[in-house]
Amino acid sequence: MIERDLSANTINGRLAAIRALVKLARMLGLVDWSLEARNVKAQPYRDTKGTGVDGFRLLLAHLADRIDPKAIRDRAIVRLLFERALRREEVASLDVAHLDLSTNTVSILGKGRRERETLTLAAPTCRALADWLAVRGTVPGRCSSTSTGHARAMAD
Repeated sequence: MIERDLSANTINGRLAAIRALVKLARMLGLVDWSLEARNVKAQPYRDTKGTGVDGFRLLLAHLADRIDPKAIRDRAIVRLLFERALRREEVASLDVAHLDLSTNTVSILGKGRRERETLTLAAPTCRALADWLAVRGTVPGRCSSTSTGHARAMAD
């Protein structure tokens, strides 16, 4: 598999399947041996550290110079992503019904979760979200009142 230039994840997945099959065969008494094959070390393929505090501040400074609906939406998105370390899909799946500005909370559906989790938001993030809702409107569902429909995030 290495010679065929398969990725480490592919190789490790196949090894896990073979080990599980041999273990089952041993438990059923079909074989009396076990398979001891080590996984291939996976190499990280991208930097996932994010922008850091300086990059976050730079993004907010850039957005502060603009007052168009897209910039207002983007401020809310950037604040949600950075403040609560949310994943893109967690923000993109939000609807107005998931936000409660009176209690400074948002309910997100985390990766691999089946139920929403309620998170507390800082005042600047709540202000950014309130500003976006003032432009977007507070009716749940797909946003149609602005020209920012190309991005799903916060449009739902």
